[in-house]
Amino acid sequence: ASQAAKRPPVVNYPGEGFREMTKAQWAALPRDCKAVRSVAEAEDHGAYRYRRTMDNNFRLVNVYITDMKITEIPQK
Repeated sequence: ASQAAKRPPVVNYPGEGFREMTKAQWAALPRDCKAVRSVAEAEDHGAYRYRRTMDNNFRLVNVYITDMKITEIPQK
């Protein structure tokens, strides 16, 4: 449990080129078709994680979960 507490937050916000889906649609995706990636802390933002999946052209795109609250990239 202490390891999970140290992990950065998963962001959730809409953006250009993002794939929009519900929480149920995200959960239904096969494990090899989705991922949560980490971004290290930088000068202009804190560490965070984000969701990715493939679009219809097999390109990796960020995901916005429409039925979850918006969580922006943490600022320093």
